[in-house]
Amino acid sequence: MTRPTAPVASRGIVAILLMVIPLSQIPLDAYTPALPDMATELGSTSTTLQNTVTAYMLGMALAFIPVGVISDAVGRKPVLLVCLSIVVATSLGCSVSDDVITLLVLRFLQGCGACACLVLAYAIAADCFAGTRLIAVSGLLGAAWGVAPVLAPAIGGLLVQFIS
Repeated sequence: MTRPTAPVASRGIVAILLMVIPLSQIPLDAYTPALPDMATELGSTSTTLQNTVTAYMLGMALAFIPVGVISDAVGRKPVLLVCLSIVVATSLGCSVSDDVITLLVLRFLQGCGACACLVLAYAIAADCFAGTRLIAVSGLLGAAWGVAPVLAPAIGGLLVQFIS
């Protein structure tokens, strides 16, 4: 695989990766302020709804290796696009879910899709960069991934305040 040498191409790839990598964390953290309201609306308990976090993390953990292997076989871009589609579709499904079981299943599938945002961002970086440039890009990706859990609950809190 040829590595991009033009700075514009490099900046474009880095910008895309910086937007993709937080998508593995945002679905995990943005909805936490809504858990008490969700328990009431779904007729469940907060403890039961906290299992949606476990379902998400379980989906993420179980999909890491298959997503990596499939992306090695068929390419990074198609796998990333399919997984992003899964994240969007399951997010919409979670927003209209009317029972806890459906929500748990959707959160598991959402985690499966979201793992690609993390694993493929680093794989694409390794495909495109080497040496000190790869180290610098990996540091930026780590920072973007780390900022998401800080900002996502605040955004979720705003959504809970202004949207049912």
